[in-house]
Amino acid sequence: MTRTTHVRCRYNTIKRIDELIKNGEFSQRSEALDKVTDTYVRAKKLENVMTLGMKNIFTPPRAPRKRYGKRGSVQDLMYIIVVMFIVGLVGLIGFTISSKFMDKVTTTDSMPTEAVTIGNQINGYYTSVYDKALPIILIGMCVVAIVLATLVRVHPAFIVFFIIAWVFIIIIAGVMSNAYVDIAANTQLAGYATSMNMTMFVLKWLPWIVGVMGAVLMFILYKQ
Repeated sequence: MTRTTHVRCRYNTIKRIDELIKNGEFSQRSEALDKVTDTYVRAKKLENVMTLGMKNIFTPPRAPRKRYGKRGSVQDLMYIIVVMFIVGLVGLIGFTISSKFMDKVTTTDSMPTEAVTIGNQINGYYTSVYDKALPIILIGMCVVAIVLATLVRVHPAFIVFFIIAWVFIIIIAGVMSNAYVDIAANTQLAGYATSMNMTMFVLKWLPWIVGVMGAVLMFILYKQ
């Protein structure tokens, strides 16, 4: 309350008290002051109640805001491509080095039999565990991308940019897929690449996987 308003309220109160005493309704100023104060408090409470009620009637409830994003889940497709290529290439190179090392070890007469057996078991993990882990990682990343896509709504105006980025990412996936196939066809790696069947399958069909995954994400993002 400003000073001017305070002074005006005080003036009106004194004026009202004088009127009550003049009309003979109260003989003392204190009684008149109590009456004026009580009337003012009641009027103020009634004003607040009416204001709140009218506000609830004429002000509609706010609808929950939708979360709009411009990037969508296009970056998730790039993550899938990069992770699949790196994991597949590292696995192939690691399996090749490990296999060549074990070939040298097995030809050494002084090497204990137990060490050779343990080394062969570890080397076998590349084809029995590492190779089969790649499609599991792929499925996990696709599930995470779908879940994240359900948490955001992208404005329909951005679907054109999504399609352009989607086509561009498919081209990148094709380049990386061809690069892996060419690397695996190298004479030093070809024999070991054939043992990692799941890795070769995922990397060979990576553009198709990204294409299907992009279509699913686009449906989820722009369905509303």
